[in-house]
Amino acid sequence: MIHQYPYHVCMQYLHRYVKIQTTDGRIYEGVIAHVDSDNVILAIPEGREVPENRAFINPFAFGGFFPGFAFRPFAFPFASLAGVFPFTFFI
Repeated sequence: MIHQYPYHVCMQYLHRYVKIQTTDGRIYEGVIAHVDSDNVILAIPEGREVPENRAFINPFAFGGFFPGFAFRPFAFPFASLAGVFPFTFFI
């Protein structure tokens, strides 16, 4: 089942660095690597807080993730999302 609003928001930010807030109030930062009908796959940089009970995704299932960088992909069901926010970098 496609959850219309979260799906379209995640597709808008595909391959971009975002903050995701879950319904339990936790915030995760990473790159939206993949979006399917029920989940968003967030590639979280090594050293950042990672979800404890989220499914770890094989990084080669989608052709690999960002060679040379340490990113770990995790799946977030749309039902667990409270918000998706673009991450703004200031230089």
